[in-house]
Amino acid sequence: MGNSSAKYDFETGLSDSCWELVISYLDVISQVRLAQVSKRLYSIFRNYAKRRYKHLDEKLIQMLSAEELEQLLQLIGDQVQSYVKYSCGHAFEQLYRRHFEIIVRNCKHLERFALYKVLLCPELMSQLSQLQHLWLRIDAGALRSRLLESLIPLQLEVLVLRGPQLNAEETKYICNITSLKELDICCAQTPIEQFLKLQQLEKLHMVMPWITDDQFLALIKGLQRLQTIYVPRSAGSKATATSNSSVNAQQWAEESRSPEEASAAAQQGLPAREPLVKNFFVGLADNELLGYPEVINREDMASLQNALLPVKDYFAEAPLQPHSLENLQQLGLYGLNVPTDYDGKGYAWSASLMASEPESNHTSLALSLQTHRVVVDMLRELGTPEQQQKYLPELGSGKLVASDAIFEYAPPENDLFGTKASYDLDKHTWTLEGEKAFVVMAPPGASQLFLVLAQTQNINVTGELGRELTLFLVDGKQPGVRLGETHATFGCREAVMRRIHFDQVQLSNQQILGRAYEGNRHSEQLMRFSRLRSTLLGIGLSKRLLNHLTNFSVETTQCGVQVKDLEMTKVNLSQAMCSIYAMESMLYLTAGLMDEFNNQDVTLETAITKYYTLQQLYAISTQNLSLLGPASLHSGQPAELALRDSAQLCTQGESLTTLSMFIALSGLQHAGIRMNEGVRKLRNPLFNPGSIFSKFLSSTSLESPKTNMRLAEHVHPTLEAPAQYIEHSVARLNMAVELMFTRYGNSVVERQHELQRLANIATIIYAMWASIARASRSYCIGLPLADHELLTATAICSQGRDDVLRLAMEIYNGNYINNDNNLLRLSKQVAKSKGYFAVHPLTFNF
Repeated sequence: MGNSSAKYDFETGLSDSCWELVISYLDVISQVRLAQVSKRLYSIFRNYAKRRYKHLDEKLIQMLSAEELEQLLQLIGDQVQSYVKYSCGHAFEQLYRRHFEIIVRNCKHLERFALYKVLLCPELMSQLSQLQHLWLRIDAGALRSRLLESLIPLQLEVLVLRGPQLNAEETKYICNITSLKELDICCAQTPIEQFLKLQQLEKLHMVMPWITDDQFLALIKGLQRLQTIYVPRSAGSKATATSNSSVNAQQWAEESRSPEEASAAAQQGLPAREPLVKNFFVGLADNELLGYPEVINREDMASLQNALLPVKDYFAEAPLQPHSLENLQQLGLYGLNVPTDYDGKGYAWSASLMASEPESNHTSLALSLQTHRVVVDMLRELGTPEQQQKYLPELGSGKLVASDAIFEYAPPENDLFGTKASYDLDKHTWTLEGEKAFVVMAPPGASQLFLVLAQTQNINVTGELGRELTLFLVDGKQPGVRLGETHATFGCREAVMRRIHFDQVQLSNQQILGRAYEGNRHSEQLMRFSRLRSTLLGIGLSKRLLNHLTNFSVETTQCGVQVKDLEMTKVNLSQAMCSIYAMESMLYLTAGLMDEFNNQDVTLETAITKYYTLQQLYAISTQNLSLLGPASLHSGQPAELALRDSAQLCTQGESLTTLSMFIALSGLQHAGIRMNEGVRKLRNPLFNPGSIFSKFLSSTSLESPKTNMRLAEHVHPTLEAPAQYIEHSVARLNMAVELMFTRYGNSVVERQHELQRLANIATIIYAMWASIARASRSYCIGLPLADHELLTATAICSQGRDDVLRLAMEIYNGNYINNDNNLLRLSKQVAKSKGYFAVHPLTFNF
């Protein structure tokens, strides 16, 4: 204490772990500068970089100039194992060629390398002696031939080449790389004998014109280690085969005669697992699903990102201009989820959603495109081969645009729908009569296909029991289809919505989608697809709002203080960031489950994802107004338009209240089957005293639940506490469900306010689950800013833990403590007075 004026030596006073924490909060340039201060800091930074910068990816590289990259690699170059830069415009070609020279000079242990459209020096490439995986996009020319020749001495295992077709000489160079295990090329016609040199090859993706069946069979028989081969044989069709060392010509011949069946088998996923969120209601958690799904491999992801470049450029260059049908058709936006057999892109759920992201900044346009894709999804799932052949090619090209026609202005009191279809037994035709509202229309120049949900009477069942629903495919040009008035909607004003009238429209059995009278089951699929795709609109709008608000906060100064430095602004921005992170994590986790597992039950996951997204979207849009102040009051301002679009998305189709009831009742239905015996004993204590005593003696409670799910063993150790929060939240949800069953029995369906609390608890838990699964993956594979993802997931789980406990306590306390009873009593007088009933506060009683 006596020497208080002495300077504190931070370098020696802080431990290595403290310095690593300090380094983790710095940007990469500051980290490099700090490492150059002393030998100790240099050593600490190298240890940190072993984990953080083992893989250099696109986001990190784009942050650095050539000089800054060189400084970084001089320090850690010998530790770098992969360099990935897929996309690069012509303006940056010289810059990334310079990057390549720096990397070769410093990264002698590089194992993976990916670069887009850069003329590389063959002499430098040959210096990467430990290179195993190579992905390149290069143009034709003499330099390309020299480059491919320089690859022969390398012990490459994976080679993926994009660009113009390889000539015979260039293909010959590649076939001399005998260490290859995976090859993906597009080449001119080449003698098959050249490829037979690649005896280590396990996977082959080759585009070569005019390949014959005999040549294809020779490849399979000659390459003994081959496991997967993909050789497109002509436009619109493909030949795929799986093989091993015992493959024979007869087996291949059978597969080649039915490419659709072979393709379906190849796309088949894993067996379905138990439903994730439904099991939360019974206190179970599938910890294997904490592994965030990776359903798009590295090579397919690279191809997808390259395919999206023109789409991103288009929407970046013309953000506010009207989007013509011709432009959208040329970009292939109508065929993202149309199978390749019908000239579409054939994207699965994850890839299709990712490919839809560029358009999501234009909410009205995205709304019409997503509506079209939902109908395509239904045709893929339920359509007959004839229906798919008739509709999918035109739907994929954009010549035919589809919309669902489900909702009505005023559904009848005693019927399912006002739109009805009656069947004529003699003519074997259906007559459709009625009208639908809020139908999204096709852009001018395109034909329209409507997917109509109508009430039908089962001919084998009389009376009300025979009332069923059926889905019909109705061409907009059919006689009797009439367009009604255009809806002037609150938001999404660029998307034209109209009322559609069906006046005695004659339909054939071939226009039924799925099976007649099974529209209830099919409509569940329709809503599941619609919920997932509409979520993307909410995420895109939320990101736009956050970016707008952040720019405003950074650029605005009030009373000498930047708005971004105000604590309230910091909290609001961070809360919006956490909400959007959870939305996005839930969306791609749900899509990954659908891609990875066959017929996986994601009914609740899709509903929860939409419910959470729209809730948070509206909160972000209203918070945006309060921070912007009077500047947001002008008509046409981004904040005002975003608020309108948010309100439109929250009310169009399903309301948030309807979604919450669906979530709670679906979860209770699943739990009721599993918990029936235990609840029966609790509701009859006199006949089951043992169960009651064991319940009283149990040490678990809402405040301190006992769990044994071991979720922390399946995520990064940093997320141990958030994983424990999820375990406690799942246990609290199960306790709340058990209590509601015991307290209300079958009348639980009438306790709508309690059901809404239950739905909110399940929604929060799924948001927590998806967030830590994503953050754990990001940190483990070293994605940029992964440490901040860990912080984001921790914040989401901390807030979620508190919200779940509060909601569960409100359920536990019951009506007389949680204020529900007071509200229910007040509602009677409000209804009796038909509104506000209190007299004026200054009234005298005389």
